[in-house]
Amino acid sequence: MSTNQLLLELRNLTGEHAEKIRFIADKIDPVSTWDWNNVQAELSLEDLYQAALETLGKPEAALVWLTTPQFSIGGLPPILCEDRRSVINILGRIEHGVYS
Repeated sequence: MSTNQLLLELRNLTGEHAEKIRFIADKIDPVSTWDWNNVQAELSLEDLYQAALETLGKPEAALVWLTTPQFSIGGLPPILCEDRRSVINILGRIEHGVYS
């Protein structure tokens, strides 16, 4: 499945978090790049996507991870987490193989 197909699928979701996920999917640019050395005070949704892409390696994997509820952030999909720095920290732990 291509990134564009996955984004289209996200835009057509239904369920508990569907409206927020659709809104966010509309803002994702699947081709820009993430700079780990330039972590800003206010992280955008695009920043989260780019960090997930850098960590997971594929646009589809990044989008699936960002929209799947994660135990480590209270069962929310990472794109709905208000503390975006914690999402970046989780991605850093994934990248370095830290599973605690």
